[in-house]
Amino acid sequence: MKYFTQEMWWGLDPRKPAQFKKVAKKWDCNQAAYLKQLAVVAKALSKRNALFFTRQFTRMTLHDADFENICIKEIRPSKSSSSTIRSVELTVTSEGHRYRLRYADVSNIAIKTANPPCYPSGIPMDVYFGDWGYDELTVHRNGTFQHSILFSCFTELSISFRKFSYSKEKESNKRLQSTSH
Repeated sequence: MKYFTQEMWWGLDPRKPAQFKKVAKKWDCNQAAYLKQLAVVAKALSKRNALFFTRQFTRMTLHDADFENICIKEIRPSKSSSSTIRSVELTVTSEGHRYRLRYADVSNIAIKTANPPCYPSGIPMDVYFGDWGYDELTVHRNGTFQHSILFSCFTELSISFRKFSYSKEKESNKRLQSTSH
């Protein structure tokens, strides 16, 4: 995460007013810089997908969504081919809906976590991901996108990809919307 870091999140501790004020000012500055670069990045996406990635600053948000699972697929087009097409699907639930985020033409997946994950106080956590905290969409190397997600257990998941789609379903699995681009 470049704009919304684990250290900044830890620093937003209202029990430490001076630190909170300093970090909140930095957070606001980083948010402005992030929104500026996101406006450029979003132009390369379909209108619906651009709205998805700008949602945390509007009414639709995945902040505090429950992380359900991640599915990573490696498919070789043929036995003679050395190239691998990778896809990743994340499933999260929020406010009675299940979101399936699909990333295709994935060039890199990175998961960073403390082992074991701990609260800033050093008390161990019993999960490795937890709830969705904050996320960023940036342009990565060679024109690919990078979606980075910081979870409540301070695990960071980053996916570099070329294609993205998502679906939104009621938790009863009745499909409401789906898109791809």
